[in-house]
Amino acid sequence: MNFLRPFREFRAFLTLAGPVFEGKRAPMAKAVGWSLAGTLVVLARPWPMKFVIDAVTAPRAEGAIDVPIPVVAAACAATFGLALVSGLCATEEAKSTADVAKSITTRIRKRVFSHLHGLPLSFHTSHGSGDLLVRLMGDVSNVRDLIFESWMGMGTAVVSFVGGVIAMALINPWLALVAVLPLPLLLLSMRSTSVRLTAVTRRARRKEGVAASFAGESLRQVVTIKAFGASDDVTRAFGRDARSSERAAGMATELAARIERNGEILAGLGLAALIGLGVYLLQRGAVTAGDLVVLVSYARTLGKPIRGLSKQGARTSKALACATRLRQLLEVPKEDPGPETAAPSHPGSIEFRDVRVVYPNGTRALDGLSCTFPEGKLIAVTGPNGAGKSTTLNVLLRLVAPTEGGVTCADGPIDGYSLRSWRDRIAFVPQSLQLFGGTLRDNLRIADKEASDERIREAFVRAGADDLFDVLPAGLDTVIGEGGSTLSGGQARRVMLARAALRSAPILLLDEPFAGLDPESRKSVAAAIRNVGKGRTIIIVTHEALDLVRPDVVLRIEHGRLAEAGIA
Repeated sequence: MNFLRPFREFRAFLTLAGPVFEGKRAPMAKAVGWSLAGTLVVLARPWPMKFVIDAVTAPRAEGAIDVPIPVVAAACAATFGLALVSGLCATEEAKSTADVAKSITTRIRKRVFSHLHGLPLSFHTSHGSGDLLVRLMGDVSNVRDLIFESWMGMGTAVVSFVGGVIAMALINPWLALVAVLPLPLLLLSMRSTSVRLTAVTRRARRKEGVAASFAGESLRQVVTIKAFGASDDVTRAFGRDARSSERAAGMATELAARIERNGEILAGLGLAALIGLGVYLLQRGAVTAGDLVVLVSYARTLGKPIRGLSKQGARTSKALACATRLRQLLEVPKEDPGPETAAPSHPGSIEFRDVRVVYPNGTRALDGLSCTFPEGKLIAVTGPNGAGKSTTLNVLLRLVAPTEGGVTCADGPIDGYSLRSWRDRIAFVPQSLQLFGGTLRDNLRIADKEASDERIREAFVRAGADDLFDVLPAGLDTVIGEGGSTLSGGQARRVMLARAALRSAPILLLDEPFAGLDPESRKSVAAAIRNVGKGRTIIIVTHEALDLVRPDVVLRIEHGRLAEAGIA
């Protein structure tokens, strides 16, 4: 049944995210308990006034005026006491809910973040970083509202509604029936609108992700955009994405408002019918004035749960769309961690045997590559753009799995070892300047989180980057911009080499380390590569500067195959 679909979707999400609730069930039960207590107090509020009105309006001798002081005093005391208890319940519920919500939100966000970092490279290349960021930050916040505010709000509304109906039925069943008559109409309205709202919200979140991805990419490329005078064009393109997202969000808001409007109308209809019938029964003596006051009070209270149900139903539909997006993300399989066998500390020579790599879009990156990377040598991998050089490094890093063929080291296939232990045997220097906005110390400790400052400084010396301390007076505490933006290209390259030098790994992979460098910087980087790579197997992808790196072996790849192999 479609009516049960939201519950199934939410349950499916909770099944995946279940571990984040460990140790939090008692605090959550406490929050629910305070909420329930507060609801019961609200249901008790009309009764003191009923007793006062019934006592005051009771038949008396003609001309007698008798104000029942004890009844009034008791009613005043009860009203004040209920207000105190209600305030206590509201405060404790808010505190309990906030404490649990913050903890659960952090856990869910951490779970999603960890899962993202465990997904294969193919997933990240096919999904915009902005969309993933929207899921990590925005969708998780909406799911938090679903778990706490929406479901607890709906639970409170249901308890309040059921309790009010039972109390009304004890006074007069017919008036209770009149008050609840609009409910089936509200449920039908919510059912039809909520399905559309969930679909529209999912589309809106997807469009927000597209806009966020475009914004993130344009901010990363701000120098190029400014250089080509394309700021206005980029702004217009972002505006189109933002307007598309805004239209989808506006449609979701309109549907949510429609649910709330229907709730208001139906609640008002039930109250009007109850007042009309209640006055008629009062005139006939079927109910007392105090009964009618209580009934009207409950009818107004019932209107609040009905409005609450409609409002929370709209919020729940939005949050369920976000929960579905997160569930779909968490269902994407992580990288295969491989067997528990640890990779050898010295893998020896590495051999590609008829390796083929075909990407999901059909691109054939490697087409039967067979070659050997001798242990302890500097091997230069050359070839035209698109030949498969970077894919070769990705296969070595096990970021990409061969479609056919295999890669072996001295002791066997490299996928016969645990993924983590194999990557521990490799130090990698990527083509792009991949540094983090933080201190130099933090950037190097990615390679070895336990490294002392002395070892970090030694790594800078080996990478020929110790002269940075002459121009960066804060030393290892120097904060660099995101992507190394506050460093020159040569400086950033040598910092990444220092990071590789800090890692005690027998294999050093470098992808186009001379890209964008001037002749002097190339010389210093080449010298640093030789120094950092002493005693290691060095595999370097490069189009140029072979005379600077002086390789022991040159492998030329063309069209995904080995075209030429020789000793330099």
